[in-house]
Amino acid sequence: MEWLITRQKVQAFSALSGDDNALHHDATFAQQLGFEQPIAHGMLLMALAEGAWQQHYKVCPTTMRCQFVYPVPIPSVITVRLTKKEIHAYNAEQLVLHVVFEEE
Repeated sequence: MEWLITRQKVQAFSALSGDDNALHHDATFAQQLGFEQPIAHGMLLMALAEGAWQQHYKVCPTTMRCQFVYPVPIPSVITVRLTKKEIHAYNAEQLVLHVVFEEE
């Protein structure tokens, strides 16, 4: 599954979430913080991951944990892989998924 992370998507997420941090919109500010260009919101990526989870597994996750290893510059093409990492024997409906964002 691939997603195109565009400036327009980031602006729409900012408007919806209220997170208007300059790191996501202002190239000069992002460079002052050590990034080459503005980066996507981590929560935008998590929202996309939840959508992928629901689309693929047809269930709504009740718990999500994440670790942001690398920033996602704007624009980027993101490849998402969903893999079953663990299924608990005591509850066959509980899935732990490993979601990987890979910059193309």
